[in-house]
Amino acid sequence: MSVVEIAPVVKSIEVARSAADAFRLFTAGIGKWWPLETHTRAKSTAGEKTVGFNVEPRVGGRVCETLNDGRELDWGR
Repeated sequence: MSVVEIAPVVKSIEVARSAADAFRLFTAGIGKWWPLETHTRAKSTAGEKTVGFNVEPRVGGRVCETLNDGRELDWGR
């Protein structure tokens, strides 16, 4: 089995904000702009629907989505 290595995608943008303010703005409202229709861990075949997405604003905080039945699916920390 051969492994194909793909270079990482790197994108940068400059904003007129401090790093802390930019991070807060990016993460605090992520559930409002994240494309949950296409980027979700929910299994629509099982009737799961994502109703929220959250990034906890602290070191080690969770990144997770909330399903219509109240369960949370972790994406990472």
